[in-house]
Amino acid sequence: MKRFLALLAVLLGNTANADTFQYLYIEANEGSSSGGHVAVQFGDDVFHYQFKNGLIRLFKQDAEGFRFDYRVLQNRTLHVADVDVSAATFNLLQDHFKLLFWQQDRQFKQLQAAEKDAYLLEWWLRPHTALHSSRQISGSSPLPEGEGILKLPGAGLFFNDSDFAPVGRLTEPHGDCQTKASAKSILTSLHAQLELQHGSGFLQRRKIELTTAIQHLSIVTNGTKDYRLSERYTDLLTGLLALRVIEEMRPLTNDACQTLTGPAGHLDPQKTERLNKLQQQLMQSAQNLVVS
Repeated sequence: MKRFLALLAVLLGNTANADTFQYLYIEANEGSSSGGHVAVQFGDDVFHYQFKNGLIRLFKQDAEGFRFDYRVLQNRTLHVADVDVSAATFNLLQDHFKLLFWQQDRQFKQLQAAEKDAYLLEWWLRPHTALHSSRQISGSSPLPEGEGILKLPGAGLFFNDSDFAPVGRLTEPHGDCQTKASAKSILTSLHAQLELQHGSGFLQRRKIELTTAIQHLSIVTNGTKDYRLSERYTDLLTGLLALRVIEEMRPLTNDACQTLTGPAGHLDPQKTERLNKLQQQLMQSAQNLVVS
């Protein structure tokens, strides 16, 4: 009896310190899925290798999304095997896959950044290149290969191709977004607060600062090496466009809104109060960003 109790205590102790991960096997399908697929799951994270753009890469997905992709969208049978290991082994395996994923992710980001830098330098060296636009607007030479590789986050909410193309070349996008009145009210207030805080003519002085910074942009940075040339260039351009939005009191583009109707579009007093507080926070953030 004493031996049984001792054995039971050992088993219970091992179970308390044990953990379980899942080995997933997805049955083969037609076409590119003819070889089947495997993955490992630690908690809510699934790690698996996939072939993409000529390379075999490690991907990380949440478990629910992974199973929906394969079982529902691809209609493939999925088998799950629970693997019991010690807590230490579980943590070791999980940390290993996380480290592999983040190392790989960092390497691909560095590669993408280098490709953007090379594209930007090649673009600058081309004759008759309109650097202020994402397009060559002369109409006489083709667009450089890789157009669109440099993106300005958020710029599409206020600008479209028609703003940088010859008259009649492109048309305004369709949509029912009408924010001229609210944009004028909000941006007038923001403009006034900026001039009150930084003096009259602040926006014009800031535009000159950013333009000068672009004209004297150095290929080599004195700061962190992770702040690449293309990132510095697009950040400065984004800043210039933001100042233009404030100066011109530009509304959102026609296709930048979604109108909520019915119960979803109803705002009770509590929601209205929360939105007013959010607006105040965003106004303060906007003031800080203009001088950042």
